[in-house]
Amino acid sequence: MRFHAIAFDLLSSKAKVAVLVSMLRYPSKRFSGRELARLLNAAPSSTLEVLALFNRYGLVHKTSIGKTTEWTINKRHWLTAKLSFLLNIDNESIADLR
Repeated sequence: MRFHAIAFDLLSSKAKVAVLVSMLRYPSKRFSGRELARLLNAAPSSTLEVLALFNRYGLVHKTSIGKTTEWTINKRHWLTAKLSFLLNIDNESIADLR
């Protein structure tokens, strides 16, 4: 795990933010890579790359069940609470504009 440029690594693309927000929004859900890609209207390969990166940071758990790999957010990771602000950005910005 790297300890510099973490924000850039985790938030540097629309795909990374979309995967992270989806996983934070449903912390108990187990996603397959294809399911998450379909939900985000993204390519499965890029979604799996993002999940692999998050796995290297320990931000997600990877579980193999038969031929399927399931991914869940690591609720105990120190970054999970710090990144949960992403869930509220849209709601708070709309409220502030009113």
